[in-house]
Amino acid sequence: MNLSGIKAVLFDFGGVLAELRAEAHLLPLVGHRLSREEMWACWSRSPAVRAHETGKISAAQFSGQIVAELGLSVAPAEFLAGFRDWIVGPFAETHELIRDVAARHTTALVTNTSALHWPVIEAFGVLPHMHHVFASFQIGRIKPDRNYFEHVLGNMDIAPAEAVFFDDSPLNVAMAREMGLNAYRVEGAAAARQQLVLLGLLPEQPSGFGQTGDQPPIQ
Repeated sequence: MNLSGIKAVLFDFGGVLAELRAEAHLLPLVGHRLSREEMWACWSRSPAVRAHETGKISAAQFSGQIVAELGLSVAPAEFLAGFRDWIVGPFAETHELIRDVAARHTTALVTNTSALHWPVIEAFGVLPHMHHVFASFQIGRIKPDRNYFEHVLGNMDIAPAEAVFFDDSPLNVAMAREMGLNAYRVEGAAAARQQLVLLGLLPEQPSGFGQTGDQPPIQ
């Protein structure tokens, strides 16, 4: 398969570029009353999550509200301590992937996150290889809302059909597809690379950056 006219590749962060321990933390707290899919659907709809990840409430306020909303078997402070550690780190293939993509296409990070986790994300070295960054807590919009994607496309000055979007959330992918983006649900950077190769947007062999040198960050 080959897509012509693609101008940009949009990456979610957690689950696509970075490994998360969210499920290992959260599923036991809900007492396994919910399946993995049900848990994430509740998380996506949660007023507390939406307020926190659009920068409207503090981490302390969020922890109290989410514990009450989901009926979690833990005190807010204890939940927050575990929540701080949800991001494990980039997948082994992440840095090479984003360098290869940024050398050929406009890149964007499109992520639902909060001020609590932002310093962690900054420390992973992903942002210097992104031409655009759309963090939900900074822009006051959140996936899978239509206005989040409208904001991204408008600021990048691209049409939906000119973007390829990777996310691990079925809800986010469904909305992106509804809006006309070339959206794919993937888990991990290796899966994202495989899809880009199938689309003809990357060569089959990685560039080998990190072995023979490094590409400078985007200026």
